[in-house]
Amino acid sequence: MNQKNLVIILVLLTILVGGYFFIINSKEIENVDDTASPDGLELIENPDFGELPDGLIVPNLDRQVIVPQGFAEDVAKKTINSIKNIQDGLKENPNNIALWLELGGLYKSMGDYGGAEGAWIFATQIRPSDWMAYHNLADLYGYYLKNPTKSEEYILLAIEKAPQELQLYIKAFEIYNEILGNAEKGAQMLVKATEEIPSSKEQLKPLIDSLPSGGASGGRRI
Repeated sequence: MNQKNLVIILVLLTILVGGYFFIINSKEIENVDDTASPDGLELIENPDFGELPDGLIVPNLDRQVIVPQGFAEDVAKKTINSIKNIQDGLKENPNNIALWLELGGLYKSMGDYGGAEGAWIFATQIRPSDWMAYHNLADLYGYYLKNPTKSEEYILLAIEKAPQELQLYIKAFEIYNEILGNAEKGAQMLVKATEEIPSSKEQLKPLIDSLPSGGASGGRRI
């Protein structure tokens, strides 16, 4: 085979191979889902920018906060400014749970427990499956609003929403011991944590072993 024929054959092979890959790539492009993101992952709508559930009444976003006596002036000014900015943000988009959680925390820091309660209850209404607002309400009712029944209710709801969150069981333990005066139920929460989250056994073992004999559900130990 002379050199001229060899060059012709190589050129033909190059065209054939290039055409094959063009056809394959064209078929792959045809099969791409137009709803997919550039990295191939399905696009998921951000719930923070969706519509509010029907029938919900948005808490007052013009709520004024009274500065507690003895509160540092510079801290109060920054906190009130932050509250105003978050209120404005929620007026634009009242479906943003992160802002409601933060707003409740700022209200609480200023001693406005009613404002904190309203913000966090609304957070549970727009995101019933998110545990954080339930946890915050359990703490608020137990230590600030002095409502032990609601404190227990909300910490148990938080655990129901997120049974793999260790801090919720620890908070329940604290509430039962410090608020409800029920050491046995508090101990049961720790044991339940080790059952739901086996990796927590070593972390919680010293605390459980320090409990009075029989406190952890009739003497159960890990």
